[in-house]
Amino acid sequence: MILPQTLIRIFFLLLYVPVGFIVFRWLMPRLSSVSRRLAVILLAAQLVVIVASVELQPTSSFEYWLWHLDREWNIPSTLASAQLALAGAVAIVAGWLAIDRRPWERLYLLAIGLLLLFMARDEYGNLHETIPNWEWLYAALGALLVMTTFLVAWRGRRRYWIWHGCFLAGLALSGFGALAFEAERQFCGFRGLFIVEPCLEMYFIEEAMEFAGIWLVLVALLGQFSLSSPAPSRRVRLALCTWPVIWLLVLFQSGSILPITSQAIAQPAAIDFESGWRLHGYRIENGDDDLSAHLFLSSRDWDEGAIGYSIHLVDQVSGSSLVSHDTYLHQRLEFLLAPGYLPVYRQWSKLVFPRAAPANRALWITLALWRAEGGAYLPLPVITSDHRQLNDSQAILNELVLKTETARISLERIAQFENGFALEQVGLPESAQNGQTLDVTFWWRSDKDETEDLAQFLHFIPAENGQQWGYDQQPLGPRLPTRLWYRGMADSETWAVPLPADLAPGRYQLFTGLYRLTDQTRLPTFDADGAPFVDARAPLGELTIMG
Repeated sequence: MILPQTLIRIFFLLLYVPVGFIVFRWLMPRLSSVSRRLAVILLAAQLVVIVASVELQPTSSFEYWLWHLDREWNIPSTLASAQLALAGAVAIVAGWLAIDRRPWERLYLLAIGLLLLFMARDEYGNLHETIPNWEWLYAALGALLVMTTFLVAWRGRRRYWIWHGCFLAGLALSGFGALAFEAERQFCGFRGLFIVEPCLEMYFIEEAMEFAGIWLVLVALLGQFSLSSPAPSRRVRLALCTWPVIWLLVLFQSGSILPITSQAIAQPAAIDFESGWRLHGYRIENGDDDLSAHLFLSSRDWDEGAIGYSIHLVDQVSGSSLVSHDTYLHQRLEFLLAPGYLPVYRQWSKLVFPRAAPANRALWITLALWRAEGGAYLPLPVITSDHRQLNDSQAILNELVLKTETARISLERIAQFENGFALEQVGLPESAQNGQTLDVTFWWRSDKDETEDLAQFLHFIPAENGQQWGYDQQPLGPRLPTRLWYRGMADSETWAVPLPADLAPGRYQLFTGLYRLTDQTRLPTFDADGAPFVDARAPLGELTIMG
């Protein structure tokens, strides 16, 4: 049986010994004195951080976070950000001072420098999480960078080839570390001739390869800088040597003044519970079969093990909980700093949707905190909240609807609305008795996502003389407000319309339409040929009211 620590030590030796030997044997002698000094200092710093993260046995959750290789805003991520920032600064300075190189070569170095500075900020603050499909964007940028480097090397001078090769090797090593171990996050059990027990967390290997790869990128850019400026001025040397410190000061300052929701890329919240607990922000990620909730909480007096929280999925109509996830609060995952340096911890949980969960129903995602005492679980009341509350101990974080598979699109439509809604069919009887209930069924479809609350009206217009009458409600009732309608939704609702007892007998023309609840304005509506209906209301047919 092999311990994970042993495998990690072996891997680090197999990674850093050959990389260090090659660099110190063939590349270091080509660097200027200031470049060699910077390369050695950064390598020593990352070796110290990696060894500390592997060998130190944390005695608290704070120490666990502080040296964790796969966390943000701690020592490893800060060093990684500083290393990228230094590489970016070296590229920019090399491009600025390389007066012996062609303009497009200098522009290439300036572009690399700006890209590395963005990556340095991203490394510390996870900016990529705000970019849709960021994996594809980063892959495209990497491919473009590789192709551009090959082109620059082919068209450039041969004395720069060794540094282009080092640059590409660093990109390959870093990219391989980021992608190769994404699928398998743990390595354990029977593995060929040996057994790994307990499991080896693969992020150790991933982060070490990224560290080593970025260091090779730094060495490559320091090599280009050494060729461009073999004897840089004292001002340039001072600027490069102090740049990592300046960068860290900027990061720390921005981290202390930005709100916690900006650091965490979360929805802001200000929900205070009893006993000093506060929710600063949250992020809800919806999947096909589950949702993930990331909560950013703090407390004046951390009572680990005694306080827990519950995430509920609640039906908005009945108020009943369909499924919940209950767990104790803990100090793990990302540790952040709120303004004033208040420690905030991210709690993460996953809520799996039950198979019998109803589709096309408005659901709330709620949060409740509780304290375990003597085998009982006592809810913590909400003291103040900037969010709606389900009751005195449950705050509503968000809402969602479980979607159904897109049904076949009907070719016949009674009315098409401006916002992409379509009324496809109506089930209407020929006659009804005043004072009783009229059942009318509407079949709806949405061709777009909607965010507004709309109401539907049903107007009874006398065919001859008489007073018109109307009845309004939500198209699909309270079970699915229009703000939750989504592209491809198809559903129906049967209205039970209470007819007044004094509704005059006779023939009525029925009309319907939609209007916004915010300003009572009707949505323009069109017939199947695209012609607008008068008064933005679609005719449904004739109904006889009997006395």
